[in-house]
Amino acid sequence: MDDPEQRLLQMVPGGNGVICTLYADGRLKWFKHLGRDTGTYNWADGNGREIGFGWQIHPHGARVAGRPDLRLLR
Repeated sequence: MDDPEQRLLQMVPGGNGVICTLYADGRLKWFKHLGRDTGTYNWADGNGREIGFGWQIHPHGARVAGRPDLRLLR
């Protein structure tokens, strides 16, 4: 069964193997692929780390933006 609150809305690359994901329920999660240089399946924290909540959908598209210094903007 599909849970709409768990639906992934956006993925943002952060560089150096980092990916941030935004979910329909407002959670922001951080993932880091430790095996990107070797091609192995090796992720920090296994299931990602929740780093924020209360993020909302912007009616004009972009919800999360990354900066060159890897900080995220709302």
